[in-house]
Amino acid sequence: MSDTVVGRDYYSTPKSYRRLWDDRWRNMFQNGTWASGQLCSPINKGYDCFHPYACLACKRGPFTNTKLFYCAQCRVVKYCCREHQRADWSSHKAWCKAFVALKNANDGDFNELQHPKDVQRWRTLINRVGFKVNRIKGEQLHTTNAQLVACQPRCRKCLVAGFSPDVDLVTCPKCHDVALCDDCHTDDDAFHGTDDDGRMECENHQISQACTGMVVEQGSPLCLGSDTDVKKCFQPKDWVEYFDKKRGDFELPQLMLKMAPVVALITDGLSLPLTILHVLGLSAVLGKNEVPKLDRLVIHLVGASAQEAMGVNKFIELIRLIPALTYLRIVLIGPDLEDVEESPLNLSDPGSIMIRSSCNARVMMRKGCYHDVIESLEETPTLVLASHPGIYDGHYTESWRPTVEMLASRDVPFVVTGYNKQEVLNDRKHLEEFGSRVIVEPTENPFRGLRPFPDPSLECSDFIFGNSHFVVTRGSNA
Repeated sequence: MSDTVVGRDYYSTPKSYRRLWDDRWRNMFQNGTWASGQLCSPINKGYDCFHPYACLACKRGPFTNTKLFYCAQCRVVKYCCREHQRADWSSHKAWCKAFVALKNANDGDFNELQHPKDVQRWRTLINRVGFKVNRIKGEQLHTTNAQLVACQPRCRKCLVAGFSPDVDLVTCPKCHDVALCDDCHTDDDAFHGTDDDGRMECENHQISQACTGMVVEQGSPLCLGSDTDVKKCFQPKDWVEYFDKKRGDFELPQLMLKMAPVVALITDGLSLPLTILHVLGLSAVLGKNEVPKLDRLVIHLVGASAQEAMGVNKFIELIRLIPALTYLRIVLIGPDLEDVEESPLNLSDPGSIMIRSSCNARVMMRKGCYHDVIESLEETPTLVLASHPGIYDGHYTESWRPTVEMLASRDVPFVVTGYNKQEVLNDRKHLEEFGSRVIVEPTENPFRGLRPFPDPSLECSDFIFGNSHFVVTRGSNA
């Protein structure tokens, strides 16, 4: 689908990471409740992820050999049973009625979107039509519903939309997450191609759906760290080295740790603490030789969301990997949070998540923007980090400006991550405009999450990955 200079392999999972799971993982995985096609409860909307050929509620479909039917009104989304359709109607209703209203209005952009001339034009149209659907409703729709315009079933080659009764789509027989129309479906190799990149892309579609299925089963993403502390500071160079040492140190059966979606979800949860450890070890920040000496670590997570606040126990991994650490403070700051005074870092499950007594580890939350609350925080941070802030996005640039300008005057490393390199390059430009000095150029993160998230814009690949790239700045006045 790519039409850019950057190829599919740029955002695919590197071959070396495929050492982390067994090639037969899908045979193992299909014994689970969701994967075997058994009826499951609908996904928690806070963790929703849209797959166009699966039930909008529970995400089962051809991938799990589950029969589906279309919503009779929009013919975009599908369900596995009437029970799930009724349960999901309160969420789907607003988008469905707005979409149908725009269709009945014979809107020019809507009509053109059904068979755009090329992918560039399609990207323009999905933004226009998405805006119009929201405007008809009169309010911002849930993220998943907003993605429906971009991710609706369509031929991945000619881009013809599949909701018309005149269009028949055939899904890939392996991943069932992409489709071709009858005219473009010459053979099964046409879905992804026959090269290694195509096969990896197909597997990423399978892993993506399997991860979503695990979230359905578990009720939330798997957020799991290792169980024991290392005796000597461990600074792995990438996920392969990390799992070579730590694979046997998780409270999971070893068979599960051979399955791609389990590994992908673990890395997605541990991406931030391992990214912090990696950045601290860079010579422009602290340096690899200085990290083992760290006894005190204060991390400020700015622009943090309520969802991020639910998985703070992942930062215990920093304690596991840095034996000298005796003091750890994780401070989350964001406008969507509520003020929470210092609490134990393992508060969510103190009985099973143990922290050594020699380390005083606590978490604190502050509601507001960083530049407004910084003076109320007594301790100077070792590192400030913003995960996927989208500073370059015109909707958020000005709201980030006061925070970035404030950090530009302080001698503190500021890490910004993005879903891909282009995002980080764009953020870098604004960081410099606001006075920051780049000390680590935009670079690929060896500890990005390995869970593939569908990319509605299909920029370079079908997927994006958490904390894929990062840039590090420091105050120019420091």
